[in-house]
Amino acid sequence: EGEAADARERSGERAEREALERREEMRQTIAEERETGMAIAALLLVIGALSGGGGLVLFAYRAGIRHGMYLASAAWGVGGVLLIAAVTVFVTRPTMSDLAERLGDDDQPASTVTTGYDPAGANQCELDGELSRITVTQPEPLRFNWGGDGCQNGGAQFAEAEDGVWQRPFVAGDEPVVRVESFDTNRGEYTVQRYQISAAQLAEARRIRARYREASCEAGDGRAIGDLHREIAELLPRAPNEHLTYQCRKVGAE
Repeated sequence: EGEAADARERSGERAEREALERREEMRQTIAEERETGMAIAALLLVIGALSGGGGLVLFAYRAGIRHGMYLASAAWGVGGVLLIAAVTVFVTRPTMSDLAERLGDDDQPASTVTTGYDPAGANQCELDGELSRITVTQPEPLRFNWGGDGCQNGGAQFAEAEDGVWQRPFVAGDEPVVRVESFDTNRGEYTVQRYQISAAQLAEARRIRARYREASCEAGDGRAIGDLHREIAELLPRAPNEHLTYQCRKVGAE
């Protein structure tokens, strides 16, 4: 009976690990699709603008071109269609809120949908090596206090990116690295993603960061951190150079 219970526990852990892996893969897929949608929308926007500009040229010189008015109208029509298509592609990009729908409730063990984790207070987080990609960091356990408004250790404000998931970017001052930390408060999972970027990108990231005052868990800081994260994210490559996943548990108050 004891061996059967151990087998069931191992099977449950394996199923949960596989579900976590699928979730992370799908999250990366959605991020890539969003970037692809932005690129396509930008391309359609440029082509549409060029088509509209060509229509203006044809209209201006229609007197010297046979059927110039018809050609100008056609160019404007094509440009208008492309501009509408660009807006449509941009608006219909997938969002992280589509994650649960894509995974499907049947594809996730019940424990991975909502663990009922209560993040408020002190948290101790251990590295999950099977869900991490370690390159240069020597990971150590994390310990921090968490407030219900996304405040870490009473001074670092996070922004809520989706239901129960909080994020914050950190721009390094001594190396070309941007670090994005996320805390899934529903599941007690903490992730650290490190992106190596060029010197020019780092300078731009620091310029963006300098426009925002240091967030200190005051009213309105969460929205500012969200705006900061969106601007910084536009500079980052599709996938991080290093991805660390931690599983957290509650500990005694500090």
